[in-house]
Amino acid sequence: MHLVLYIDLDTVNNWSDRKVVEQWHKLFNGTALTQKFVKGE
Repeated sequence: MHLVLYIDLDTVNNWSDRKVVEQWHKLFNGTALTQKFVKGE
């Protein structure tokens, strides 16, 4: 179960695709594709 208490729209709307993936990787390992994306491959 996930509970979202607050979303800071001003902050997340300014995130790049890379930043979104990096934040996701803080919680999950990601996929082979997202790992390559972060490495710039």
